[in-house]
Amino acid sequence: MRALSAEQFAEYARRQIAAADGILARHGRTGALCRCARQWPCPVAVTCVKMREHYVARLALAEATVRLPMVHAGRKRRVSAWRRVLTALERAVRS
Repeated sequence: MRALSAEQFAEYARRQIAAADGILARHGRTGALCRCARQWPCPVAVTCVKMREHYVARLALAEATVRLPMVHAGRKRRVSAWRRVLTALERAVRS
C-alpha cells in the first residue's frame, strides 16, 4: 500500500464527502422513520454523517497545512590558514 500525496488525499477526501452527501440526500427523518423506511436514527445516515465529519476535519487540516521551505543551519566558513596569516600581517602593518 502506498501513501497518498497531499493533493491525492484532498481529492480522495472530497470524493468521500460527495459520496456521503449523495447517500444522505436519500435519507432523512420523516416522523419516526427515515426515508429509507428504517427507524430513526437510521444507521446508514448516522454512519454517513460520521464519515463526512471525519473527512471534512481531515481535509481542513490537510488544506490548512502549508509546506515551508527547508532551513539549514549554514555551514560555518572555515577561514584558511593563509587568510589568517594575511589578516595578521595587515594588522601588523597598520599598527
